Amino acid sequence: MKKSILTSILVMATVFSAFADSPLTETIWWPHYKNNPIIVEASRVGCSYNVMSLICDDSKPLDLRLAAVNALGWNSNGQNNYGLCMNYYFNQIRVRFDIPMEDTIADAYIQYTPETYCVFAYLKAMDNYFDVDYALEIATYAQQLQPNNKNIAMIRALIAAQKMIESESDWCSLYRTVASVAFDNSFTSGISQYMYDEIMKYIIGYSEYCPKNAQSDNILSSTTSIKSMQFVSSGTGFAIDKKGYFATNHHVIEDAGVIAICLHINGEWFSYNGKVIKTDPVNDIAIIKIEDDNFVPFANIPYSFSYNAEDIASEVFTLGYPQVQVMGTDVKYSTGVINSRTGIQGDPTHYQISTHLDRGNSGGPLFNAKGQIIAITDSGLDKAVYGDVNYAIKFLYLKSLIDASGVGIRLPNDKSLLAKSRTEQVKAISPYVALILVAK
Repeated sequence: MKKSILTSILVMATVFSAFADSPLTETIWWPHYKNNPIIVEASRVGCSYNVMSLICDDSKPLDLRLAAVNALGWNSNGQNNYGLCMNYYFNQIRVRFDIPMEDTIADAYIQYTPETYCVFAYLKAMDNYFDVDYALEIATYAQQLQPNNKNIAMIRALIAAQKMIESESDWCSLYRTVASVAFDNSFTSGISQYMYDEIMKYIIGYSEYCPKNAQSDNILSSTTSIKSMQFVSSGTGFAIDKKGYFATNHHVIEDAGVIAICLHINGEWFSYNGKVIKTDPVNDIAIIKIEDDNFVPFANIPYSFSYNAEDIASEVFTLGYPQVQVMGTDVKYSTGVINSRTGIQGDPTHYQISTHLDRGNSGGPLFNAKGQIIAITDSGLDKAVYGDVNYAIKFLYLKSLIDASGVGIRLPNDKSLLAKSRTEQVKAISPYVALILVAK
């Protein structure tokens, strides 16, 4: 009997340890809402009247209501915030329609919105993260009612991932369940960026259990320092000097502990240690340099830069490394036109472009039809709200940073691309477009 009891204790300890590090318990984004006193109250006091009022209020933004649930947190012994909020919700219906306490509330009075189903599903899952079956049913129904809402889809995916922890499913499937929602740009309703970032920061760890692309393995093979650190983000960069200087976005390398500048040349990956040389946070530009004894300076960089402003409707294209964890490490080509010669609210530092950009495209070169670099791909608006609206920083602002760097950068001025077809241009350019990996 003692042996069986001890075995049970050990099993429970193992289960608790696994579940304490799980999709529901390790994804915490409510601190980003500390400016809201009710969210703070939820984290400190628990399921108070004010907190229940926010959670059950259909007029409040869904991301705020979910942040309140996130702030309530979890307890390994279980909790009943779902029950408390359900009681509050029904009492509000009684007050609104003057229904006596002894009377049953008719179904006609209970009209949950898809958002409320989603919030209650998350509440239920957080109350008992050891058993999320019913929570998953509710979340699935919420998504069926509103399939285009990415917040709802993300919560449903998070609960489904928790279910996979419970059933000890394939960890790669767990990653893909959440990543398939995270990287899907077809949703028409936006997602809380805070929620997205914190969920993906945790979920990305499970991508290690997915089959590795041989090229992906080789990327890190020559940069041992980055392998022992936490890989946090990736972006794109491009060569601006034969000595190994590259341009990228400031936000790509901001707060980096280690930078790897990865080049794909003649079918083989080469990864080099990178160093920040000069940054312009205001215009979101950075100059980095390969600082690695294994690097051999380029013999030539086969493109040039254009100092002229491009006209509206001019054709442009970019090369980059978006979403490498999902899309793989082949360089991606994307084309479009100049939509506007200014950015958000008439910002003169940017072009608005129709060229499709994803996370990871940041810092890539934007070429005109002649194969000349005219800008750095930078950012885009929420695709679920505004569609595929993207921006690029004009080359003149990169040139200003180069001049201010004082390191003697000599920009390439090769005009050979002008006479080449687009396919030939891309082949010539690709070896000088870098995958930038950042670790802390």
